[in-house]
Amino acid sequence: MRVPQALPVLALGVVLALGGCGSDDDTGTSTAASGTTAATTATAGAPAATTATGGGTTITGTGYRTSVPAGWRDAKQLAAGTAIRVDQLYAAPEGDAFRANVVIIREDPAALKGKRVEDLEEQLRQQSARAVGAEVPDAEDPFRLDGEDAVRWTLRRKQGDQDLVQRQFAAIHEDALYTITLTTTADDDADGEAHLQGLVGSWRWE
Repeated sequence: MRVPQALPVLALGVVLALGGCGSDDDTGTSTAASGTTAATTATAGAPAATTATGGGTTITGTGYRTSVPAGWRDAKQLAAGTAIRVDQLYAAPEGDAFRANVVIIREDPAALKGKRVEDLEEQLRQQSARAVGAEVPDAEDPFRLDGEDAVRWTLRRKQGDQDLVQRQFAAIHEDALYTITLTTTADDDADGEAHLQGLVGSWRWE
């Protein structure tokens, strides 16, 4: 099924460019491509309320809560100046050669009403890959995200001298599309999968 282009799925591809967080401090600028004209009707999330837990840090976004690895910090300012209104963005501590990070976007345009995430999956994969010049990844096994159908794929690309792995999944809850991108280096591939499982396993709709 072809999805109307009016759906703001371009947001996912634009935010992918934020993957290369350097080791600069929290006032550093994003590496998102400049000059983008992609528009979005994404809803900005409330500031995250974080609480230390045994498996990491609980974060609260718009309509959900989940956990990120212990020590990861709010880095939402890295999305400042882009066309995308990120709901949550958390990154590993400064000082790492590459700051692993997770970006969560929530969009709720009227065009999403009645859609299934399976209707958007192919277009999301294609547009995300095109936005960063990567090969279109294969769809991976669908799963359930706290009771909702979810789709998943993995992008592999280079940024400078870094080989990046970007695990992405998406779900629709109450007519809002949630897209989550977890970025690590290829050297940290095993950690990336563990981080993803932590996000998925602790995800709760609110």
